[in-house]
Amino acid sequence: MARDLVGWDTLTKYDEVVFANDSCYLVQPLDETFARMDEKSCAWWGLHATKGTAATRPFQPFPATGDVLNIDAIKSDLLDQFEYDPIYDFHIGSYFIAFRNDIINDERFQRVVNSIHAERRKMNIIFKYEVGLTHFLIGHGYEFSTWSQTVKKSHPVYTDVAFDLLKEGFPLFKRFMLAENPYKVSSLAYWKSALTQANSLTSISQIEDNYLRVSNARKLYQNFNIIEDNVLPQAPMVNAEFQRYDDETPKYDHHWGFPVCPYDHTLSDNSRAVFECVKDDPKITKVIFTRGRTVQPGGVNVICVPLESLEGQTYLARCRNLFVRHSAQASLEWPISAVRHNIINLWHDIPLKQIENASLDIKEQRETREVERDQLRAIISASEVDRLAIAASYSTET
Repeated sequence: MARDLVGWDTLTKYDEVVFANDSCYLVQPLDETFARMDEKSCAWWGLHATKGTAATRPFQPFPATGDVLNIDAIKSDLLDQFEYDPIYDFHIGSYFIAFRNDIINDERFQRVVNSIHAERRKMNIIFKYEVGLTHFLIGHGYEFSTWSQTVKKSHPVYTDVAFDLLKEGFPLFKRFMLAENPYKVSSLAYWKSALTQANSLTSISQIEDNYLRVSNARKLYQNFNIIEDNVLPQAPMVNAEFQRYDDETPKYDHHWGFPVCPYDHTLSDNSRAVFECVKDDPKITKVIFTRGRTVQPGGVNVICVPLESLEGQTYLARCRNLFVRHSAQASLEWPISAVRHNIINLWHDIPLKQIENASLDIKEQRETREVERDQLRAIISASEVDRLAIAASYSTET
């Protein structure tokens, strides 16, 4: 980007160039950050330094008896020591990093930046370009500085330390903390309170709308249900255990279950149409069983829960009526009793193609399809023509 979209000839005219990505939410005005860092005598700076990565922390101990190091002590006493670590892992966070004119004019630096390319694994990005760039600049004698003057044993932006930094006026909050919770901290549940107390410039609703849209719903459910650090929520029951639970659990006629599409993970098409008809009826409990996408359809007495979770299984076992778009097995994931539940296939469009028994492509799957079909209590059609097509496709006599 520096070479192709802007050009080094242009960049070298600036006193300072910032490399930043879109992985953060703005909490404090950056004017204050730039004013603070303008006072630092250095060739480049970032918001914080980190000693260790997820890959190296287990076998490379933190280089202090306590949990905190001062950045000046690192510069004076420890940088040379880091060179003897089995894996060099000291680095300045690269998601927001500034380079002053001496570095921008250095052709060696330009070559390093020009060599950056896409990597499949995030760990490769960290070691090659985040740790690597830090090591390169320190090795060539460029003085650095950081907004935060301490380096803690815990990761600065993915653990409880992130909330301590917010209290000190740290300007950014990482989306990855919400989306992945990589160190599995229970304090993540208080992120809204922490950002509210910090008077975040980006509103809570804006942050929530963004991370819910781009993050994996299964991981979010797990991240926000960690009660004790590093202890994940209880795993769902295995098939045999769930079958016993389903047999023993009472069913409720007013519990209607809507599993999302197993392929695109959305609540759409005919399932959404049925849901919309009843979503504001307080007498019906609507349970939406999600997968990889967050679904927020609104309505009254609506519960959204991951299908592949223990909580999802408990709701699934209670729903008398289950509305699917594909086969029961594909839609419901778990071995549900077709006798004790009403599994209703809404299909997912008006079939203009030959499906099920009418298809020539599934002859070898005929027995399997018939077993799946026998699980259905009903199949809904949209018109008389649609009914005839569906009847021909699902009839065992076809």
